[in-house]
Amino acid sequence: MKIYKEILSRGISPEKIIVIGDSAGGNLALALSVALKEKNIPQPKLMILISAWGTVEKNLSSRKLNENRDLVLGKNFSPLYNEVCKYSSYAKNFNKKNPNLSPIYADFTGFPTMLIQAGGYEILLNDSIEIAKKAATADVKFTLTIYPEMPHDFALMLPTLQDSLDSFKEIQDFINQNMND
Repeated sequence: MKIYKEILSRGISPEKIIVIGDSAGGNLALALSVALKEKNIPQPKLMILISAWGTVEKNLSSRKLNENRDLVLGKNFSPLYNEVCKYSSYAKNFNKKNPNLSPIYADFTGFPTMLIQAGGYEILLNDSIEIAKKAATADVKFTLTIYPEMPHDFALMLPTLQDSLDSFKEIQDFINQNMND
């Protein structure tokens, strides 16, 4: 929030700001919009969420369904698996439904236009789906793209794959199309 406010104080219009976050950074991008809304500060023009962590809760089905298919955050592939899927030291003493920790519980009304990307095999797949549902409920313009059989953060982890190249192109096209509105 401090950095965003500093950017605004330097005369940069929110209409020229794009916030992008992947994984936990996607959670932070959404939490920024929650905080901006609470303080009645203008939202950025666009938000790009890549494999965003939408809730610290463990009850979303893709956590279990994709635990052996996600080659980046999956059960046998990452030391972060337990943090994301079994317990969360990050949020252990907090209400898991607090929108600042689990933005899928926020009211998205007034949030920026969003591009939401996820891999079909990632443990956070349902987080992206829930984010899209919240955006739809709040009449926020959004695009949700699920790249079949891709793991968590695939475009950043495996940047030469065709799906990754397609993901980057989608981001570029999304920015070009929406910054000219």
